Amino acid sequence: MKKLINRQAYETRTLYQPGLRLSYDDDERNSSVTSASGSMTAAPPIILSLGDNIRTELDRQKEELDQYIKIQEENLAKGLRDIRQRHMASFLTVMEKGVSKKIREKDLEIENINRKNRELVERIKQVATEAQNWHYRAKYNESVVNILKNNLQQAISQGADQVKEGFGDSEIDDAASYCRPEQLP
Repeated sequence: MKKLINRQAYETRTLYQPGLRLSYDDDERNSSVTSASGSMTAAPPIILSLGDNIRTELDRQKEELDQYIKIQEENLAKGLRDIRQRHMASFLTVMEKGVSKKIREKDLEIENINRKNRELVERIKQVATEAQNWHYRAKYNESVVNILKNNLQQAISQGADQVKEGFGDSEIDDAASYCRPEQLP
């Protein structure tokens, strides 16, 4: 802006240079000088007012441009915030889906583990019941063995007593007590 005003002032100074002697007649020179000087005295206020108008217009345009740049900066900042927010929302959505998938997988694992655990508990109950049954059978068989052992010992001791009693009996009694299977009714 200053360059424009300085240039106009320079051009104004070059138009009116009183020290130049041109090869005109004195009258022409005087008339041209007076007309030039008259126009020069009127020119500076027009140029100054023109310069003020230009300066005012340039200031107004500068303010408009500054305002436009400020609005564009705000729009750009808002756009960047919106983009960042969308990216963050997208990122969070992807992360949420990933975490949800992992949670579902872990839930399935837990469900399978719980199912296997229930199966094992049932199997343990069955095995414990079987073991208890075998224990009861073993106790029963042990008591049967003890009873049979006692009976056998009693039978052995009674047989030994009978052998002692029957020592010297006649064989006729033995033959009479013998029975043949054909004779049995």
